[in-house]
Parts: sequence; C-alpha cells; structure tokens
Amino acid sequence: TGTGIGTPKQQETDALRKVVAQCLYGADINPMAIEMCKLSLWLVSLDPKQPFSFVDDKMLVGNSLLGITDLAQIRALHINGKVTSTETLFDIDTDGPIRRAIQIRRALASEIDNDDPQRSARRKQQQLLDLHEVTGELRTWADAVIAAGLCLGGKPGKALDAAYANLQVAVEQAHSTGDRTMLDDIIRRGLTPTVETDYDLWQPLHWALELPDVFENGGFDAIVGNPPFLGGQKITGAMGTEVRDWFINVLARGSRGSADLVAYFLLRATSLLRRKGTLGLIATNTVAQGDTREVGLDTMAADGFTITRAIQSRSWPAASANLEYAAVWGTRAAVGDDVPRVADDIEVRRISTLLEAQGRAEGNPVRLAENSGIAFQGCIVLGMGFVLDPEEAQEWIAADPRNAEVLFPYLNGEDLNSRPDASASRWVIDFGEMTESEASSFALPWNRIQTAVRPERMTKDAVKYPRMVHEWWKFWNARPVMRKAIFKLPEVLVIALVSKTVMPMRAPAYQVFSHKLGVFATASMSDQALLSSSLHWLWTVKYTSTMRADINYSPSDAFLTFPRPNPTRALEEIGQTLDTERREIMLRRELGLTKLYNLVHDPNVVDAVDRDIARLRQIHVEVDLACLDAYGWGDVATQHGFHIYRQLTRWSLSPSTRVELLDRLLEENQRRATAG
Repeated sequence: TGTGIGTPKQQETDALRKVVAQCLYGADINPMAIEMCKLSLWLVSLDPKQPFSFVDDKMLVGNSLLGITDLAQIRALHINGKVTSTETLFDIDTDGPIRRAIQIRRALASEIDNDDPQRSARRKQQQLLDLHEVTGELRTWADAVIAAGLCLGGKPGKALDAAYANLQVAVEQAHSTGDRTMLDDIIRRGLTPTVETDYDLWQPLHWALELPDVFENGGFDAIVGNPPFLGGQKITGAMGTEVRDWFINVLARGSRGSADLVAYFLLRATSLLRRKGTLGLIATNTVAQGDTREVGLDTMAADGFTITRAIQSRSWPAASANLEYAAVWGTRAAVGDDVPRVADDIEVRRISTLLEAQGRAEGNPVRLAENSGIAFQGCIVLGMGFVLDPEEAQEWIAADPRNAEVLFPYLNGEDLNSRPDASASRWVIDFGEMTESEASSFALPWNRIQTAVRPERMTKDAVKYPRMVHEWWKFWNARPVMRKAIFKLPEVLVIALVSKTVMPMRAPAYQVFSHKLGVFATASMSDQALLSSSLHWLWTVKYTSTMRADINYSPSDAFLTFPRPNPTRALEEIGQTLDTERREIMLRRELGLTKLYNLVHDPNVVDAVDRDIARLRQIHVEVDLACLDAYGWGDVATQHGFHIYRQLTRWSLSPSTRVELLDRLLEENQRRATAG
C-alpha cells in the first residue's frame, strides 16, 4: 500500500475502476435490472473526481437461456454446430466481423478519460454503435438459428434438420438477393411466445456473439448469480411447451424430468466457463433435490464439475421472505483429494450433488422391483363438493342406509398428524367407477354433487379433461390400483406426504385417503417398525425434496428405492410395541402425531421429567437396533442423541453413523438393482 500514486484509498478506487471497466460482465432479461446493476457498480467504484467507467458494452439484456454459445452454430446454421449436409449453400464469414468486433471491444475496455478523445464517453458510445453494426447481420442469423429450432423444442431428428435446411435457404436468399421475407418469417414464428408473456418476441442472448473477446479465450473465469425461481411444473405455463422442451433438449441434452428452472441456469452457466473456470450461485434449496438435482448438479458432476463449497438449505436472512435457499460453489478445474471442501461451514473430504458430505458410495439409488405395488399416493378428489361433515353423512345414512355404500371417512394429512386418534374429520361422497345410472340412484349424494360439483366441472376443456366433463360424478383419480392392493387388508400404513414428522400410522383400510397421504398396502408390524426407523427417515430426507422446512415425501423416491430387509420377529414385536404404546400416550395426553414428535425431538424435554417421551425415545432406539440386526449390520454403533441433519434437530443416529448407514443402504440398493 505504500507504493504507487495517491493514498491507499485512492489506489483501491483506481483498481476498482479498472476492474469495472475491464473485468465484469452482467446479463438479465429485465432492462431495469441492468440499470440497477450499473448504478451498483457506479456506487462501488465511485471516484468523485472521475467519470463513471463505460459498461454499456458489458451489461447485456436478453434471455440468457436462449441464444448461441458457439460461433460454429452460426457457421452451420444449426443449433448443434454441425453442418447437416455435405454441401452448404454458401460460406458464412464469421471470422472477419468477429475479429473487428474483438478489436472494438478491446478499445472499449478501459476507464473513461474525458481528457483523452479516444477514451471519452462520447467516443465509447460511438464505438458501441460501431460494434452493433459490425455484428448486426450475424446477430440476425443467430436469432434465426434459435427461432428455427425453438418451434420444435430443439428435439433432435429429421424434423429439426429439415427446419435448419429451410433456414439455410432463407439465409442464402437474404444474403444474395436482399429478400428477407422467408428469414423474417422464420424468426417471427420461432421467437413469438406461445403463451401470454410480457414479450412480443423472445430476445435470445447470444453469448459467443455479444462477447467474442471473452469466448476467444474459452469463456468466463468466474460466474456468480442468483437465478430466478420457477418450479418445474410451472415452466410450460409461464414460457410454453416449446421453450421447456428447448431447455430439456438443448441445455440438458435430453435429460428429462420435472426440473425447476434453476437447473437450466446451472447448466448454462457451467457451459460458459472456461476450462478452469469457477462458479458460485445462490438458488432455492430444490437445486439439490429430486429431478432438479438430477438434471442440474448430477449432469454437471458427470461432466467433471467439482463442488468445493455448499450451503444445503438455510432460511433467507430477510424476514419478509419465507423461503429456504442453497448456495453452490465449484469449478471445472481438477481439484486434488487433499484440497478441503466446506459443506454448511464444516470441512469435509468431498461434497455430493446433494450439497452435503459425500461418503464412499457414489451415484443415485434406483427403483427396486421388489418395492413396486406397495406405496401409493391417495385419491385425487378434485372438488370440495364431494366433501361433507360427519354429522351430515350420518343423517344421510339414517335417511337411507344404502347411502353407506357411497359415503366414507375422508382422511387427509392434517387429520393424520393432528388428531390424537388419527381419525378423519370429514366424510366424502365416493361413487367409485359407478355408471351415471348407478350413481344417481343414491338421491341425497347425487343431488349434492349435481349442484356442488357438476357446474365447476362443466367449465373444463373436454378434450384435455374428458373424465372431469364426461364422468363428472367421479374423482379425478380414484386410485383403482391402490384400492385393489388394499382391498383385503383391514388396516394399512399411511403417512402425510408433507410434514416434519415423516412417521407412518396405522389406519382402517375402508376409508378414502386424500392425495396428501401416502398409502402403503401392508398391515405388517415389521413394516411399521422399518418405516418408523431412523434409517428410513434419513433415506427419505436425503433423496426426496422439501417444501419450505417440511419434508415432501415422494413414494417413488423414498420408498421404491429403499432396500428393505427381510421381516424379523424382533421388528414385528417392536413395531407392535411402538403402535400400542404410542397410541395410548396420544389418546391419554390428547396429542396429535406432530405435537408428540415435536416433544420427542426437543432437547429441552428431559427424560427424567417426561417419562412418556423418554419411553418413546427408547422405543425408537430399539426400532433402530432391530432394523440394523435385520440388515445384518449389528456392528454399527448407533450413538443416539439430538443431532442436526438438513436443519432438522432429531432424536436420531449420530452424524458418523448416518454417513455409514447411508453408504450401506446405497450400496445395498445398487447391489439389488444389479442382481435384479
């Protein structure tokens, strides 16, 4: 700090002005966000004696997920960057304009000096206009490359190749004769949103064309950002089927799944990095969960990306936002095994795509055939007109005993977790798969749904929703496969699909189970013990998703992949003990499942003071021990206590035991999948 011109503070300011002028780039789909970014940069590098650095050439407006990333895509007039025919109609000269563009951009990359005519703000503005003129024709062709493929969602095949063959004809026609009719039509049709948006045309951001000086050197050294959140189920509605398919086929290279938008931002950002580039993104915590993880982080890791630091899930610091966020840091460079990583502020050996310490076992679990036909989501009724109070249901049955054939208790997740007896608080009209003639013979229920269900369903599109319109007296999905599986069972195990508890309960099988419940077609006490164990809870939390601070139990991710041990007498006995003693405590103390387990997992509730809770904790220790014995893993020390995993404090297994057991479970899953 004692060398150079001026005070240390002035030297720092000068350095910041150079960094802003030469090193930083920004992109956003919203022009106002770009203006705010400029203001922020000005405040950071403010020198009251000097004008603000010129950054208009570095702040880019456009859709960063659309656009070319390689000049070869313009040369080939194809999104895959490869010429699809042995002969092209003409050679596209990208080299000349790009060389000139790079020269202009290098001249722009300096601080403004109004005493130097070549570095004045006016001169830089003119240089930017020159830059746009030099790349104008290439920009049009790049738009056309995106537009021609976007109509087909970028799906590889003959139709896509034919669309790009037509584009070659259109570009040749525009280039040789000046007739842009065909080219403009391709651009207009391809970039016009198919859903209602704020944009008349999508505005692709052509990274390789906008910043040729950056991509001449292989891409960015580092990328930081906070991508917008949009759930995977909502992308089509917000952007259209074509754009969603484009993300899948072009950004994710065909990797399908209901991934949130953040997964595609991760893939795009990684593709823009140079070979040893680094990345740091803040995102929602779904980035490390389910399909979003598989499409995003899993693909990046398979391509050689190494996660060096991570925050798996934390509450957003501002009280005004009720959400959980995650953060990912990583690099495309090789990272030695001796280089420490940091996961949630703890130094670890490696970090998995789940953004937590990675054990020795690698890969994702697969669904096991042995678990099929057991776990189901409950019925999707879709219409509150089907639902009625218990008193009214009993009045209808009293009026006509036949009504008992179509009136049933309607159990949902809130009832299961909040009522001491886990009973249904409401009833539901269920005609099953009856014909209209059969259903209408039940006068009171039929009259109710005619007035409370039919009018709403008649507003639906009969092509998209034929059942809702043509069979309006039936549930949207009555889960006939589930009903067949549980038909002969007196009881089943049910679990709330969204909860902190992740704990199954036994329930009479004759009820109608809401879509907010997972239903297991088993009455086995052994299964109850297994599904109530710490092993199942840890597996669920690791491989399923969250909804804010709750666990979003997915039968396909949590149960179908879970390698179950063979039933044992010890599991059967402890399952019976758990069910009997827990029910007695809940009824005696009038506690629902959630409130009860809040006490179990509360370190402030001392065993010596609350004997019921102490007993329940001990039962769960015995459940875990019986599970370990069933697997043949009696060598594992459980070390039960209050431990934190994924921000949840639980009476559970120790962290070291958790890592070991998750490794063993994954290895067992992979062994069974291979053997099967």
